[in-house]
Amino acid sequence: MDDTSKINKIIKAAQNSFFIKDYDSAINKLKSAEVQDRDNPEILYNIAIAYCRMEFYNQALEYFSKILSLKLIFIDLIKVKKLIAFCYINIKNYASALEYLNQINTEKIKDTQILAMKAYCHEKNENHDKALALHKEILLIDKKNFNSINACAFIMAKKSKNLDKALKLAQAACNSDKNNGAFFDTIGYVMLKMGNLKKAEAYLKKAEQIKPFNDEIKEHLQELYNLKKNIHINKY
Repeated sequence: MDDTSKINKIIKAAQNSFFIKDYDSAINKLKSAEVQDRDNPEILYNIAIAYCRMEFYNQALEYFSKILSLKLIFIDLIKVKKLIAFCYINIKNYASALEYLNQINTEKIKDTQILAMKAYCHEKNENHDKALALHKEILLIDKKNFNSINACAFIMAKKSKNLDKALKLAQAACNSDKNNGAFFDTIGYVMLKMGNLKKAEAYLKKAEQIKPFNDEIKEHLQELYNLKKNIHINKY
């Protein structure tokens, strides 16, 4: 068996490990192939994906970067850059994520996923107007993109702007998926900004029930409790 056949056999075995979500085993197999062919983009790509699945984003970035440095490549570079941006978003490095996303010509390919990632980065950087503009661009392409509809509602609530419209958008998103904690969180947050604390608490607690470990939902609940506490103190 020649070296190429050996490497292909290892890659196939690693992909079988992927199928059963045994990413440790997949990485071990792929790294044994990497020793034999360090510039094989398929090996590097699969190692990076395995690290992503394990949420080891810094390690994934290392391997995605190796792919971009290769002279000859048959991996989709747009996909690699999207995944690099995804890794940076997960380690909260939004500036670096935007750097890679901005290298992709969205005018040409109209990729709503790229637009959504850019919008998320701008939102996290408190550039709300830019984030809203990108979500509106997504909705011109896909009118039923409820993630963007929900994001518009949430950003409007953060800006305390057009809250009645924000509530309608949030309700439309929530009606599309009754098991989406982020959608319940947005309705609760809009209600909080509107001063309807009783309904806000009900929706935010429902969101927490669906996504019990979500930091943003916990922050919104804490904001609600602080507001209720201040109202109680001011009464006396």
